[in-house]
Amino acid sequence: MAKLLNTYQLIANILSFKSNTLELKNELENGDVDYDLLVKITSEHLILPTIYCRLKEKNILKSIPKDLEIYLEQITEINRNRNRSIIHQAKSISQLLDKHHIKYTFLKGTALLLGGHYKDLGERMIGDIDILIEKDTIDYSYELFKKEYYPIKMTLGDYFFESKHLPRLKTDHYICALELHKKLFNNSDFDGLSNRSIIKNRITIQSYYIPNKTHLFEHNILNHQINDKGYFYNGLNFRTSYDALLLIAKHENDIIKGKLKTRETEEYILRQKYLFKDFSNLSYKNSKKLFTHIHSNNLLRVVWIKTVTAYLHLMNILKRLIKLISNSNYRKAIWKDRQRIKALLFQIVKFEHRPRA
Repeated sequence: MAKLLNTYQLIANILSFKSNTLELKNELENGDVDYDLLVKITSEHLILPTIYCRLKEKNILKSIPKDLEIYLEQITEINRNRNRSIIHQAKSISQLLDKHHIKYTFLKGTALLLGGHYKDLGERMIGDIDILIEKDTIDYSYELFKKEYYPIKMTLGDYFFESKHLPRLKTDHYICALELHKKLFNNSDFDGLSNRSIIKNRITIQSYYIPNKTHLFEHNILNHQINDKGYFYNGLNFRTSYDALLLIAKHENDIIKGKLKTRETEEYILRQKYLFKDFSNLSYKNSKKLFTHIHSNNLLRVVWIKTVTAYLHLMNILKRLIKLISNSNYRKAIWKDRQRIKALLFQIVKFEHRPRA
């Protein structure tokens, strides 16, 4: 597993704004780099275009194999065109919400893209467009989007269990699906990072509403730690890491001053400090034992991931069993949707849901 940790460190050095470029160049040209593993990990973490853009900015693209350079360039160009389409879509979204005087803010990768945080439009891969909307207007907003080329696609969970966002709105007219958020986290709340505080302190960039820099940073961390279960897995998501690196590089003093003091943010920063010098000023502690133990031993890493995955699935199944016993409508819906549920349970048994690192 030393090779895995070495590859993690290499990826971190490529992404970092404080790593030594000459040392990185020498490692890429003369070191024992497992490029297959590098591509596998960066693909899983959705940062292939980010790797290309960072190597290009550091002026060391020629240090990697030529076929890999060409491949990364092609992926980045495809993503660049996709992000242009996302910006076009975001414009139509903001115009519709502004027309109806609805208060909102874009979240996560879309907010960073619209806020001009990426030097290259192809730098960040984005899935859905996430939008936080005031609770008293979210249902009205949802109906507006359903009329504007966004048909609804619901699952059992959407009908019977509360989520942080309304059922996902899919579309054939635009490139991305929409998720309208009524809250930021499924089962947690944080003073200073509420819906109200984010919308109240939002900023405007080129007619787009996005969270301020401190809220962007805090939500980036806590979304990974809580919604994506990063706190449980003690793993990494390099796409989230890079978003944090960008914000630190531009606004480090403001972020240090306004950083939320929670166990989730503290644990995240301690983990990042092991790989990135960029995080060195954000915490006074320095602990990396659990992360290094897990990722230095293949057996321990597999056991840890499967144990956490099994625990999270068990909690989810127990919640549904309670609903199954107490709600007759849920029992009928389960029976009608039994084929999809059977396939999902098969995936759970195989532990197919797991973190990217």
